[in-house]
Amino acid sequence: MQRLKNEKGITLIALSITVFVLSLISVPVVVNMTNIHQFEKYTKFKDDIDNLRESISIAYHNKEVTDIGPKYDGNKEFLKGTQNEKQIKNVNDNENYYVISIEKVNKGIHADMPELNFGTGNQSLNSNTGTYSSEETDDVYIINEQSRTIYYVKGVNYNGEKYYRLNEDFSDV
Repeated sequence: MQRLKNEKGITLIALSITVFVLSLISVPVVVNMTNIHQFEKYTKFKDDIDNLRESISIAYHNKEVTDIGPKYDGNKEFLKGTQNEKQIKNVNDNENYYVISIEKVNKGIHADMPELNFGTGNQSLNSNTGTYSSEETDDVYIINEQSRTIYYVKGVNYNGEKYYRLNEDFSDV
């Protein structure tokens, strides 16, 4: 019987196993890239609300927020839902919501607050006459007159859930 030469090279089985292992490694990387993008959007949403809250607390410290912008008479169905198994609507909210006018907030703090990542409707809003409807655009932040809770009407998707406000626990006052 003739003996085969001992040739060096990669076998088809070794190549197949390598390709299989590399594909197993790459799947979580692709999935994590999607999660990273969603997390980035949620972080920007959180930054927007933090910036708005800080600027509004300075500009409207001892004032009513009724002159912050036009009354919001758009779709409020999102307030009836839940996020993270908690009611979206703050238990201390009354029925009056106002669209936040960045121009008015900036006048109240005598400076310019940082640019918003979302809320293009807030940026372009320059009048407080009448009311505002979500038919104009739902890309706006609104604030409740009584609780001063800030909501993003359009919402942001993160981890399979839509967020309209920051996750905070509210106690009934």
